[in-house]
Amino acid sequence: MLSLTDSRWPDRLQRVCEQRRITPLFQPIVDLPRGVVAGYEAFSDFGDAETPSPEAWFAAAALHGYGPRLEALALEAILTHRADLPPNTFLSVNVSPEGLQSVEVTLALSGPDSLAGVVIEITEQTPVADYPAFLAALDGIRARGALIAVDDTGAGYSGISHLLAVRPHFVKLDRGVVTGLDRDPQRVAAVAAIGAFADELDAWIIAEGVEFPAELQRLIDLRVPLVQGYLLGRPAPSMQSLPPLTGRELRERAATRRDGRLGALARPAPAGAELPAHLPETTVLTDAAGRPVQVAVPRPGGHPSLHPAMCVLAHERVADVSLRASARGSEDRYSPLCLVDDRHRLIGVIPVEALLESLARTRP
Repeated sequence: MLSLTDSRWPDRLQRVCEQRRITPLFQPIVDLPRGVVAGYEAFSDFGDAETPSPEAWFAAAALHGYGPRLEALALEAILTHRADLPPNTFLSVNVSPEGLQSVEVTLALSGPDSLAGVVIEITEQTPVADYPAFLAALDGIRARGALIAVDDTGAGYSGISHLLAVRPHFVKLDRGVVTGLDRDPQRVAAVAAIGAFADELDAWIIAEGVEFPAELQRLIDLRVPLVQGYLLGRPAPSMQSLPPLTGRELRERAATRRDGRLGALARPAPAGAELPAHLPETTVLTDAAGRPVQVAVPRPGGHPSLHPAMCVLAHERVADVSLRASARGSEDRYSPLCLVDDRHRLIGVIPVEALLESLARTRP
């Protein structure tokens, strides 16, 4: 990859600007609790194998005097795809503070009658030189319906004072904070602190750069609502939806997050409409809609014991459920509970032993 100071950059930037050789790519931003795509971040592909990184192109453009011009051309190419947005989704576009105050970017954003459904994502690799002018430009696009996001929070110059000044609708966690989150308590503390601060600003957290299942699970545990990354979708020329199975898995994992609620106690369990001939583990019998009817518990050397399914929801309190469970008849009192979603479909089973242990840990 070319260094930013390479003497070939001005000619390369000039050719791209003259030929408008910019292809938009779209990466899904996923709503974890609902298991659906909430929006898309747009990136720019310059079709150059030697320097594929769009960040490098925009950094070189800023250094060699092409910054606002290249940003404006990229915005024009991206905004033509607003009509392709699926219902109830947004389109996030990257703009630098310098670009936002430029004539070129102002003209590119003035094309649409309204900016509703557009998120202006403020990139921040250098400090804002003139905050009054910058905030005035933000007010202008807010008045036309745009939402504001602050990128790279937790890195660079996107600190608390910047968030207080901008008052964004979205706060994006830098990839450097997310990477290795599952193995680093300090990163967990940073995400929790940023999340609490974002709540006070009435802003949504978006975690970017999620690449591994363990990172995703930790974000679910921390109640981060929006994520993006290669794990859930790479940038593509069209706006892709989540596969149905992926959406369902996300909803189930969000419902059973390890946050001290009832859902944290659930265990996977096989389920079906008929009892299998061999029953090595607790199995849930369901009706045609996948709703639990009975719980079959294996017994040594004999037929399994069958119990009516006691169904519970993830948000219920352990103490409340424990009282209900203990009120069952003596034959069923110690059979596992069935954790279900809001449509009464099975998520997993909760052993009574796990319920009692959790209750003991929460009581003085």
